[in-house]
Amino acid sequence: MKNTLFITLFFLLALPAFGQETGVYLTDANGNKISQFNVGDSVYLEGICPSAGGTAARIYIAFDKTWKAGDELRDVSAGIEVLQVPSNGTVARTKIWNYALEGAYDTLIDTNNDLILQDYESCIIGKTDMGFRVGSPPPPPPVVTPTPTPVAPIPTPTPPSPPMPAPTPTIISSPPSQPSQIFSLGAHVEVKNLANVRQVPGGSQIGQQTKGALGTIAGGPVQASIAGIKYWFWNVDFIDAPDGWVAENTIQAASKPKPEPEPTPEVVEKSEPEPEIKVAEAPVEDKKPAEKELAQISETTQGLGLNSFLGSLIIGVAILFGLVIGSSIIARAIRKN
Repeated sequence: MKNTLFITLFFLLALPAFGQETGVYLTDANGNKISQFNVGDSVYLEGICPSAGGTAARIYIAFDKTWKAGDELRDVSAGIEVLQVPSNGTVARTKIWNYALEGAYDTLIDTNNDLILQDYESCIIGKTDMGFRVGSPPPPPPVVTPTPTPVAPIPTPTPPSPPMPAPTPTIISSPPSQPSQIFSLGAHVEVKNLANVRQVPGGSQIGQQTKGALGTIAGGPVQASIAGIKYWFWNVDFIDAPDGWVAENTIQAASKPKPEPEPTPEVVEKSEPEPEIKVAEAPVEDKKPAEKELAQISETTQGLGLNSFLGSLIIGVAILFGLVIGSSIIARAIRKN
């Protein structure tokens, strides 16, 4: 019972995958599958390409041949379309040729962008036979009507005429578009509203620049297609990253950006200290020395007076002592006599 339930559930889940159509095909603008186009028609591609899931695949239109791994891919439609394929491999209806030229062609999807057909790159329209034709189809071989012959003789069958060879496709080169002359190298530009910045013209997007972003033209113009529509691309060196290729209709001329003024160094004025004015004070006469001198003179005078008195006293005493001694000597002398 469990096995039966498991098998039933498996088929219910796998049924949508089995019913999903795989492969890519060509259509007209209304989505009708066709392989015969008129000169000047637009050619569209859609379908499912599992090997291109999750890649930015390039779609090539090449002359009809039998393709094998290792063949070089060359586009003859004057523009390689780059398509971002979601992980489920769904290829939305995309215009791959704006003005078809007469001839027989094949369509190939290069998933790794190496310009070489690989074994796993299986999304090919016309791998072993013709993918599609532009212009009048080759005339069918003539129908040979056997000539009636008499019954008696054995009729000799008339060999059928060889089929008419297919006409050699005439390649009509469309006149090249005149390069845009809106900008020139070194011109200053700004973003109008929003610009997608790409690594190469029409290639994968690497970032965006918002309104008013300024830059300088560094290369271009180069024409490339996005979703079948051709644009002129310019290589812009923006002031702020990222730099790269932007569509011409997303930028406009701008005046030369003014350089940011360099900051003016602040000058700090050092106030010099005012010179100290020294007032010369007149010397004040010190009266004390004079007073001291007077005191010294007075003391000296007093000392001299005292000394004179003592000297006089000593002299007087000496004279008196001498008189006494002399008198004593004289008296003795007289007594002896």
